[in-house]
Amino acid sequence: MSSTLLIHQTWGSIRISQSFARMNVQQKTADLEIRQQPATLDIQTERGKLSIDQSAPFAEEGLATSGQLARQFAQDGQQAVLDYIKKKAEEGDRLAREIQNGNVIADLAVENSRPPTHDFNVGLIPRSPVHFSYQPAVVRTSVFLHRPEVQVQAHAVHAQVIPGNVQIQMAQYPSITIQVSGERIDRSV
Repeated sequence: MSSTLLIHQTWGSIRISQSFARMNVQQKTADLEIRQQPATLDIQTERGKLSIDQSAPFAEEGLATSGQLARQFAQDGQQAVLDYIKKKAEEGDRLAREIQNGNVIADLAVENSRPPTHDFNVGLIPRSPVHFSYQPAVVRTSVFLHRPEVQVQAHAVHAQVIPGNVQIQMAQYPSITIQVSGERIDRSV
């Protein structure tokens, strides 16, 4: 008979248990304070100037000022005197040339007895224009901006860390069992 060698082996196994790390972070929001004065706006204005000269159309309608009327009457009077002097000088020259003709005095008397003719025309609006002049307004602006004042109060961060953990344990230890069966075994070893 023969001998038999039986080897029985059990593998070792491990058990791993793990808890994950945790982190808890808390921070109060920062306090922010902003102050700023409003901007300063300075506006300086020189008014526009409009001048309207209606004296020429008013004078045509007889609505002139007393000074204008006095000047006009003086000019008209001076012109009338000059026209009269011219007319009398022409009549004197005519009398001197045609003295031999007896009808000269009668002709002059007939001419001077006729009423003067006047030019007539319908005028509804003045012929002279109204004069306008305008000086536009001037606007000057200046702006002064004030810088903002910013204050920030930051708060500390509160952090709590719970570390993770890994535990390793032997779930089963390895083992080897050897059995010998049979008749010829030397057990003295």
